[in-house]
Amino acid sequence: MFNQEKLRWFNEQYLKVMPGARLIAALRPLLAARGWDGHDDDALTTVIDLMREHAAFVHEISEKAGWFLTDPTSFEEAMVKKRWKPKRAGWLRDFVPVLESLPAFDHATLEPAARSYAEGRDGKLSDLVHPLRLAKTGVGGGSGLFELMEVLGRETCLRRMGRALVVLG
Repeated sequence: MFNQEKLRWFNEQYLKVMPGARLIAALRPLLAARGWDGHDDDALTTVIDLMREHAAFVHEISEKAGWFLTDPTSFEEAMVKKRWKPKRAGWLRDFVPVLESLPAFDHATLEPAARSYAEGRDGKLSDLVHPLRLAKTGVGGGSGLFELMEVLGRETCLRRMGRALVVLG
């Protein structure tokens, strides 16, 4: 008997151990079909390393990893309604100078800075994380936010935050 859930599980396990070069080769035509070609192997390896845990099939990486490769062109409506509140948008706006002033732009620096910022406003880290993720990716879920931000880099993160603040208010 054919079991779709079992097939998905087996493929998830295979994807986790698939050699990077083979996965890149399988991923390149899917990315090219979306207009996201031209990325070097190092960049794709970083994306793959962050996305392996969130995909069961190679095509899911290409579908879910767009925010690594291009700025979001839209924002998930349900997440905007749920997570983009005026107070949190203000936090995001005020968090820009914090990001600009960080000595390093890596997970080890970003997470404590975000936590300290949120707690300094009598909030929780999640109060900042959700609008940050939405600004960076256009969606409400995905790989770890601070890992994502590290991969995107300071300039891209700040540009995406600025656009989200303009588009979403």
